[in-house]
Amino acid sequence: MAQARTADQQEDHVERLDLNGPTGGRGASRVPEIALGVLLVTVFALAALWWQVSSTEKVSVLSLAVELERGEILEFDDLAVVQLNTDDAIAAIPINTAGLVLDQLALAPLAPGTILNTSMFAEVVQFEAGQVAVGVSLAPEEMPSLRVRPGDLVDVVLIAESSGTEDSSQGEVLATGVDVLDVAILQLGSSEDRLLTLVVPEAIAPDIVSASANDRIRLIQVALETS
Repeated sequence: MAQARTADQQEDHVERLDLNGPTGGRGASRVPEIALGVLLVTVFALAALWWQVSSTEKVSVLSLAVELERGEILEFDDLAVVQLNTDDAIAAIPINTAGLVLDQLALAPLAPGTILNTSMFAEVVQFEAGQVAVGVSLAPEEMPSLRVRPGDLVDVVLIAESSGTEDSSQGEVLATGVDVLDVAILQLGSSEDRLLTLVVPEAIAPDIVSASANDRIRLIQVALETS
């Protein structure tokens, strides 16, 4: 009898252990914890991204709505507005300073969507009575600077013909404070000469044209006049 009860008690004990024990294993009990951890990481990542985006200020700047060819004048209808982050390292023109480039000449072809800046444009030179435009061709090494652009001012110098005398290096100033109307690159074989259009007094225009044809014209870039 004692042995029979002992066996029954052991069997009942085993059954209780089986009923109370875990059915899914230790790995199954950790699934909710892992899911919760992934959810928390995702929430914090999204919160950090939202904070970064919301804390970055935007500024409205000018872009180009149409295609603009070199030498065309920028008009109001050619403009569009885009938003840039204030920490973007891009030279741009805020919309409240559009007057800096309106009614100015494009210095190069510009595609739609281009973010505009002042270096892309130059003021339109107005002719006065008694002024004419003449072209002067110079090699790159003969330029005062390869950065000369429309709107700059130059002095026009006539250099002496090479004659081997002591005075052969002296030059004569033909005109001062001359407006540069245009600058173009002439591809001549392997050379890239610069063709500058200058606005000069009509009286000296023939002398400048003749001297340029004989490679006797040089330019001196001078400071822009300030009001």
